[in-house]
Amino acid sequence: MVSFTRLREAISKTCPRCGSTNVRLSLKYNPEASLYRLLFPLYRCRACRRHFSVISRHWKSFIIITGLLVLCGWLVFSIYVENGNDVEHNQPRVENTSANDVEVALLEEAQSGRAVDQFNLGYAYKQGGDLPNDQIKAEKWLKLAADQGHADAQFHLGLLYEEQATARYSRVDTKGIAKMFFKAAAQGHIGAQLQLGLMYREGYNVRQDYLEAVKWFELASADGNAEAFYQLGLMNMLGQGVQKNILEAYVCFNLAAANGYKAAVDARKDVTKFLSENEIAQAQSLSREREAAMGHEK
Repeated sequence: MVSFTRLREAISKTCPRCGSTNVRLSLKYNPEASLYRLLFPLYRCRACRRHFSVISRHWKSFIIITGLLVLCGWLVFSIYVENGNDVEHNQPRVENTSANDVEVALLEEAQSGRAVDQFNLGYAYKQGGDLPNDQIKAEKWLKLAADQGHADAQFHLGLLYEEQATARYSRVDTKGIAKMFFKAAAQGHIGAQLQLGLMYREGYNVRQDYLEAVKWFELASADGNAEAFYQLGLMNMLGQGVQKNILEAYVCFNLAAANGYKAAVDARKDVTKFLSENEIAQAQSLSREREAAMGHEK
């Protein structure tokens, strides 16, 4: 243990070489340079010019302040940990309870046997959100609703089969994909009609057939579906399933753009350069007539 005598010597401003007290703070000393220099200021002996450090006379204050800071830091940390544990412990319980309540409510409704309730439960499992994503349960409940002729269930079951086929699930029967879309499309489901048009155009899970593709696109566009108009525009522009007709392509792209399909705006711009001003005016007139006819039918 350091004696008080040595401590006083360490604090005293006496040159350790010559014992002179004629000392002053060194010009090299910068109080803001470091904490070390605050605790151990640097002095210079005027007699022998030696530099030496001494313990600051305020060392007790430094110890007290440091102790208080450590104590405050420990208290803050303890409070933070305690509150953090409470939040971490309680929060998941609330979320799980909410999710469980939703699942229980949907399950009770679905067990009634109504197709719409079975679809709602299957769709919730398929999409994830209120319920955890569960493709097996989704398939089960969507199939129960689809077997009762629910068009939305048939469509989404077809999409689910399509996703499974893309993921290379060996148990998926690719013919079942088109089958579900056919059932939904027969009931006027626009999404299923559009999906069949895409499948026939690309030859995906069915034999490629441009005529069939045009047929399903036309059915889907009857109610003003924007993407169906866009796909019909492509078929007319490329001459797939129909005779190549740039004017008709412009009309379809124009209707798709009017219904918010952004890709149709660029496509319409591309075909415009192949049409005269009179043909463009004619195409715009046809677009207005078809738009009005669709509005009247609705």
